[in-house]
Amino acid sequence: MADKIEIPRIPRDPKPRRPSYDNVARNIEKWANSAGLQKPHEVDCDDLASRLEWSPSLAGGRAGE
Repeated sequence: MADKIEIPRIPRDPKPRRPSYDNVARNIEKWANSAGLQKPHEVDCDDLASRLEWSPSLAGGRAGE
């Protein structure tokens, strides 16, 4: 006789999901394609610095050091 006997595994039921997860799964395409979202765009470093009016004092350093 064999020392080890393999017993077939009984498949388990999937874990229950929260109702909110089902809502997200149904609406994800609608949300992803909504007009309110903006596509990412490249930012020029000089343009960004001018818009932020960056200065060394904002970075914690002192001007002229």
